[in-house]
Amino acid sequence: MTSRLVKEAVTLSLTQSGPQADQMIQQLEVLIDDADRTMTAKTEKAVVTARGARSFALGLSLIATLLSLGLAAFLARGIT
Repeated sequence: MTSRLVKEAVTLSLTQSGPQADQMIQQLEVLIDDADRTMTAKTEKAVVTARGARSFALGLSLIATLLSLGLAAFLARGIT
């Protein structure tokens, strides 16, 4: 009697938990895909921002170099 009840309980548990587990797995896969897309978009944005910052720093250093050369030429002309 008890083993039959255990078998029925296991069968009932499997028939109910199986579809619920499949549904949970599908929902988790959707959430993981959304997280992957968000992470990819944020990574691409960070790369673009880093490239822009590098270009800005390079431009700023070139301007500073030209200004320092101009100042040096101006001061050297005054000495000679």
